[in-house]
Amino acid sequence: MPNRITWFDAMQPEQGRSPQENAELDPAPYLLIVDDSRANRELLRLYLEQSACVLREAKDGREALESVMAQLPALIITDVSMPNLDGIAMTTRLRERYSARKLPIVLMSSEHGGELLAQARAAGANGFLPKPVSRRQLRTVVTRYCGET
Repeated sequence: MPNRITWFDAMQPEQGRSPQENAELDPAPYLLIVDDSRANRELLRLYLEQSACVLREAKDGREALESVMAQLPALIITDVSMPNLDGIAMTTRLRERYSARKLPIVLMSSEHGGELLAQARAAGANGFLPKPVSRRQLRTVVTRYCGET
């Protein structure tokens, strides 16, 4: 049957377009929230419900990479400790392809010692938020990269 879309086709970005070009088709910036905890994702979504950004979620680093390859977000806010691919490893992989200016990534964790901050910096993170994240801290970060919240 001609013009049939398969599951594989539906998961691919539109042929001939880069993630940046796909992002330009959607006028609202998109913010990717990455956390294995559904409760944490829901809390961040609640804090950002008035945001100018479209909110999308991923439950781990692998799912986030798939989302980024489909469409480049304006900002990624990610937990550090997650199964499959953690926030540090995900950031390192994304930095192989995208600069910190082109794809801002902010890590968050309940651990915030000097060693973790050094790892985040070495991976190429733009910033770090200690958990529990306050609404004010989150809005400050989102306003910087996505505009008014």
